Amino acid sequence: MKRSIAIAAVAVVLLTASACSSSSDGGSSTSAATDKAADAPVNITYNSPNTGNNYHISFQCGVVKAAKELGANLKITGSSTFSPSEQIPVINAIAATKPDALITAPTDVTALLQPLEQLKAAGTKIIIYDTGLKDESVAEATVTADNEGGGTTAAKELVKIMGEKGKVLIIDIAAGVASTNARAKGVIDELAKYPGIKVLDTEYDNADPTKDAAIVDATLAAHPDLTAIVPVYNQAATGAVTALKANGKIADIPVVTFDADPGIIASIRSGDIALVVNQTPFEQARVAVEDAIKAIKGEPIAEKVVRLPMPVVTKANVDDPELAKEFYVDKLCS
Repeated sequence: MKRSIAIAAVAVVLLTASACSSSSDGGSSTSAATDKAADAPVNITYNSPNTGNNYHISFQCGVVKAAKELGANLKITGSSTFSPSEQIPVINAIAATKPDALITAPTDVTALLQPLEQLKAAGTKIIIYDTGLKDESVAEATVTADNEGGGTTAAKELVKIMGEKGKVLIIDIAAGVASTNARAKGVIDELAKYPGIKVLDTEYDNADPTKDAAIVDATLAAHPDLTAIVPVYNQAATGAVTALKANGKIADIPVVTFDADPGIIASIRSGDIALVVNQTPFEQARVAVEDAIKAIKGEPIAEKVVRLPMPVVTKANVDDPELAKEFYVDKLCS
């Protein structure tokens, strides 16, 4: 979720279910104002809120695969900066194309409500993944990880590592990012059960990994007895590890984080990160595409809100092939 790129790069790629190359769907595309017949082609747009983040890259790959297998036409859009100011114009541009369904992750629980409500009013079915909205009724379905439960799991594992006393730093993106805020809440609520553990005020990096080193440096200066760091998303973890190495503290202060991207997995293997609580982006993507098709065709969706479990990856189980199926990739699929 990088904010270091000043200008959002918006890419639109048309994919068909039969091939990765672009083709026109002008004759088959219709307004989503009415449910489609069971055998009619469906037109789905996927909007990535951060084209450079490995979680969203992995989710996109899952969407591409599922759309091909399930026979859906797919358009891909995205912005390179995780922020409402970058995402909203892209969502507004999508509205003009009148897709049957939109799959997206809102960059803010409130700011994205109006543009998504407008899309819904025009007949587009909304499927939310990863993050959320204050009003979940806007979406036909929401597919995400059990982020608060994942935070609880991370905290329980951290207590095993650090014991029942010490100081913990949490690094989040920003208030209003539902997924990472829920992870932080899970960590904080669980650690509150231990009187000997002090959780410092949460620090926010605004999805700018260049800020994480400064956050860690300042925290170490103010709290030289810092015991552990919990960055609640992958890019913050990368910045925290870099800062701990620079301060000569990487062996002394364990890092417990989320999102098993290639760099995080390398740090698990090296011991620089103690453990990662992972999402399942490929499974999430398939469920999102399946729900989009059901919504378009007027078929019932059994679960309106799906929160998938978050497995724990450590040095001891990092080579488990079942876990590895959901490790993130760092190359976009199209």
